[in-house]
Amino acid sequence: MSDWDDYTTGTDPQEENQQQTTGTDESLDWNMDLTEEDATPPETKVLPKGRYAYMITHYKRGFHEASAKLPKCPQAIVSFRISHDGENVEVNKFFFVHPKMKWQIAQLWTSCGLRKKGETVKADWNQLSGSTGMCDIDIRTYKKKDGTESQSNDLTLLPPDTPQTTSTDDKDGLPF
Repeated sequence: MSDWDDYTTGTDPQEENQQQTTGTDESLDWNMDLTEEDATPPETKVLPKGRYAYMITHYKRGFHEASAKLPKCPQAIVSFRISHDGENVEVNKFFFVHPKMKWQIAQLWTSCGLRKKGETVKADWNQLSGSTGMCDIDIRTYKKKDGTESQSNDLTLLPPDTPQTTSTDDKDGLPF
């Protein structure tokens, strides 16, 4: 079984490469027209520091090339939908499928209620979509390759019994 056999979209990679999604439900043709406006990437929303409810929308499988801290290994890019000020924001978090990082995968399963503390479960990644939980968001400032400063969100997953104290748009605690 290859890394792509149960690709999250349920399609084969050959078919996947024939279409691009735009963030809406529309697809583009490979021979599309490109304008100057198309060359500007969409602005990434950086959430303020705080505690948020999340819902996992999907994940993608990938591969991490070796770094100073970790050898080559599979990775999952998990997308978390977080609601803030009436807007849904997507925050991605990388999970490295490596023995040194197994604790983070166990925390993910625990945080979204797919594993109880002390329980052993099979990590079925297809169960993640639609799972909900709590996280703390922090702001990370870094330098881009071109030397300019930028910001992104760091997401820390919390146990399922963590109370929500800030940043919800709905009274039941889940803003979805």
